[in-house]
Amino acid sequence: MTAEKPETKTESQGESKSGGNSGVQYITSKEGIVRAVIIVFGCIAFALIADVGYGDVIAWVMAAYIIAWVFTLLSYFFIATTLSTQMNCGISYETVDVCVSIVSFFHCLMASIVLAIYTCSRCDELIAADVFGFLLCIAYAVEIYFLKGNAPSSLKYLLEIKGILKAVICIFGCTTFAMLDAAGYECFESGCDSGRTWAFAAYIYCWVVSLIILLLRVTPLADKISPIDKIDFFWSVFSFFNYLAASIVLACYLECKNFEYRVCSTRLAADIFGFITAILYAVEAFLLKGACTNGVSPG
Repeated sequence: MTAEKPETKTESQGESKSGGNSGVQYITSKEGIVRAVIIVFGCIAFALIADVGYGDVIAWVMAAYIIAWVFTLLSYFFIATTLSTQMNCGISYETVDVCVSIVSFFHCLMASIVLAIYTCSRCDELIAADVFGFLLCIAYAVEIYFLKGNAPSSLKYLLEIKGILKAVICIFGCTTFAMLDAAGYECFESGCDSGRTWAFAAYIYCWVVSLIILLLRVTPLADKISPIDKIDFFWSVFSFFNYLAASIVLACYLECKNFEYRVCSTRLAADIFGFITAILYAVEAFLLKGACTNGVSPG
């Protein structure tokens, strides 16, 4: 009977599988404190946007913040109340929790970048919302660092330098053609129309293949494709020249004399993101070049 007492006491404490702590211990732990900060920052970010009104792209930004906030709040509630210990979906709840944080980080990062582009210099509340959005991303990054030990082996790629760089490339690439589409890539003039349309298409097909490679990397399928590093390297080199050429062409056909207009500033932002993405592709190719010289996986 005396040997069974410690086991009974442990169960009554309601230990959570997330780090082996009870609900109260989780709330006061560094992971719980960071999660609470995330919830507060997320609520402030979408509340500021809701206060000034929203529409079109801003509505998507607000939705991104709200979706991330809701899932984060639910996860916090499940762990704090130890309900997570009763959940069995074939994988541990710790894995689900870190996946929620990773997806929310990239979701909020893209939303904050888009909001920064669409925020005017006199829109104080939107600027404040964007500041809290980027602070939210930093808090998510800190949380992911604390929880990285719970990430499944396939998702650990996103916690490496190569994985982070690939994810940033996909975010910036998507932002590039999304901004160009929002500003309008057609000008219905000789040469101008075809130039912008080609740049728009170049941005998209480079991004699509890069996204496919990223998805392969975070699934077991990457292990079945032996030359995945070489494929990634060659596509990075190809995409670098493609994005660079497309951004140069777009710069030649901006057709804007006053960048205070929303269309012109958005088009200029798309071109800047295009050049930045090209640079990121060059950095990625440099990190992956070992795959073609000695056949060893880089990093």
